[in-house]
Amino acid sequence: MAQNKKVKESAEMSNKEKREKMVEVQTGKRVFDTEKYGLVQIRFPKVEENRLADWEYSKVFMQACKDSIPTNREMEEFIKKHNLWTKSDEDRISEIREEINKQLVILSKMDTAKNIEMIENKINELRDELFGLQQERQRYFNNTAEAKADEAKMSFLIFKCTEHADKEKPVWKTYEDFKDEEDQMTVNAIVYQFLTFINGLPADFLADPSDEEGETDEVETDNE
Repeated sequence: MAQNKKVKESAEMSNKEKREKMVEVQTGKRVFDTEKYGLVQIRFPKVEENRLADWEYSKVFMQACKDSIPTNREMEEFIKKHNLWTKSDEDRISEIREEINKQLVILSKMDTAKNIEMIENKINELRDELFGLQQERQRYFNNTAEAKADEAKMSFLIFKCTEHADKEKPVWKTYEDFKDEEDQMTVNAIVYQFLTFINGLPADFLADPSDEEGETDEVETDNE
């Protein structure tokens, strides 16, 4: 009975996601509610906005290099020289991903709530370990020249592509207004929506494993 309910809820959610995705594809926008600004929409950037964002990236990158902030390549060399991240760490990440995929296959065949919960707990444990390892490696690259430039570019695009849904006017008048925004919770919510939107992911991407048909990797910035 519990399994039938889960299947029904999963099917309803899947249909809802398909409808939302269709609307987003047709309009090129995603509308969602925020506590501070009410209904907000995000959209894909225009050609000129992408060009300006690339300029923002170059400007910040060059300044970071002038300030002697290491590049990704220099950070990679530093990590290898000091043995901060090893092949065994990379192998463990691959092992965890394989195990998660195996558990998801097993989960799809479960027919009792008790067994489903047990497999879900196992998957969540594996995901926690995977996330921890990924965060451990990513920490070294959070303050490289490329990281600062990427952050500046993304911030600029979010500023440009976030609008009041009813007026289709920018939420922030200037880029400085966006950078001075005090409501960090609202900014984080908008950043999450923007990143999932431009990567073709649903708004409720962070769902329970039993609602997924397959494992999707974390959205990552390539540091190679």
